[in-house]
Amino acid sequence: MEYVRFQCPACGAELPPEPPTAEVNCQYCGSRFAPERARTAKTMAGVSLDAKALYEHIRRANEELAKTAQRLEVSEQARAELEAERRESEVKHEKAKQRSRRKHLVGRAGRLLVQSLVLAVVAGVIAFVLVAAGVVALDDIPGLRRLAGVFERIEAKIDAELETSGVDPWAGPPMLTEIAGQPAIVARVRDHASDRIYVDAYAIATATRLWRIGPLSRSDRELQHVRFTIADHWLVVSDTQSSVFVHELATGNRVHTHEVGDPVDYLCNVPAAEPGASPLVYVHTAKRRHHMLDLEAGELGRQRQPPLGCEPARANELDPSVALPNSVRDKLDGVHLGRVHANPTTGRGVALSKIAGTDDDDDGQAIIVGFSFDPETPAARAKRLDRGSAFRVTVSENTWREPMPAASAPWPIGSTVVADRLVYGWIDGESRYHVDARSVEDGALIWSVPLELGVADRLIGVRASAAHVVVIRSHVLELRDANTGELLNRVGAAP
Repeated sequence: MEYVRFQCPACGAELPPEPPTAEVNCQYCGSRFAPERARTAKTMAGVSLDAKALYEHIRRANEELAKTAQRLEVSEQARAELEAERRESEVKHEKAKQRSRRKHLVGRAGRLLVQSLVLAVVAGVIAFVLVAAGVVALDDIPGLRRLAGVFERIEAKIDAELETSGVDPWAGPPMLTEIAGQPAIVARVRDHASDRIYVDAYAIATATRLWRIGPLSRSDRELQHVRFTIADHWLVVSDTQSSVFVHELATGNRVHTHEVGDPVDYLCNVPAAEPGASPLVYVHTAKRRHHMLDLEAGELGRQRQPPLGCEPARANELDPSVALPNSVRDKLDGVHLGRVHANPTTGRGVALSKIAGTDDDDDGQAIIVGFSFDPETPAARAKRLDRGSAFRVTVSENTWREPMPAASAPWPIGSTVVADRLVYGWIDGESRYHVDARSVEDGALIWSVPLELGVADRLIGVRASAAHVVVIRSHVLELRDANTGELLNRVGAAP
């Protein structure tokens, strides 16, 4: 696709070359204009284009974009089919393990019951003979008083083993928050016995459950539509059908119910243009319909397109510290950007990258690059959001570079930045999982911890607050101290 240099009709600036599209955005004055309104339009070779030639460029560009979109759609369908097959295989495997475990527990309970009955009969006969002979009184045999509690303890033990719940992070990561002034974590939880999805809140200090919402599914299908997000003092949750619920974060009590017509693809907190604004949550449904939920007013309205910060490209995680790679400009040449974090307030960021050896993403040394850029003032942020412009990072300086150790994985497994601290997971050359924390300012290693995972367990990602780090495993959350990496508690259990 041949690029075109346009001259802005508003300010007269000559814009960097870009593919011809239906609308051009001036990065100098912020105005938007159709290509035919440009003062001049030139090819990369400096050839001026008249209106007819420009329309021909746009037509060819649109054809190429349509072909690319078609190829992406085919690729996405293939990926979805493979993902469906993987999920179906995992479900079958989990159900088979559960049936085997239940049979084992039932058999074990039966043996314990038979042994207990035999012991009870023998003890009863001996006690009867001794009491009848006048050797002892009934009150002198304390074991007989406790016999009635034996079966209750056996039953309680079986129920406890059959009702194990595991964290299910596959349709969205857990979220750190505060409930009743105490650090807490909210996560999707899957009850392995009933195969139902819930949203639970746990106290980090004790790992005790504070409340439970659900079940939010009727079967083991379409579980990816159970989503949640926290906005201010509200919790917004969707089920596998087409309902969106608003709950009080402090108690888990439901206050509103909304119908959106389709299963929900993802929920997103809309960045506020100014402090004190009413919290808004964007709802994206499976049929690409857009809704906006005003939590204070309790109203649901239609939306023409996703708001800034809630683009579909961010839907898998919606980490506010993540910047889309195509928003980073200048002075990161020589690396393939994989994952970028940027803080507009401090003007610092990190890029998890690979040194560009070839065009193959699996080649090249993995490296973490720290960079700086001009911070965004509150006034500039409000103006940008009001104008509907995406946040752009123009790198002014590379502040540090840190090569990754030899790893079997091509990229780090999940990362986040909170309080000028980068936390990321990675796999070493012997397929062992690690979680590290580094300073965003100078790249200094703050702590590094190896993870002890089972054969069927793996690291999914990480989340962090100023005080805590959450290591997200297949069915378990590890709650760690953000300053030392020390393990504080675990939530969930493997099936």
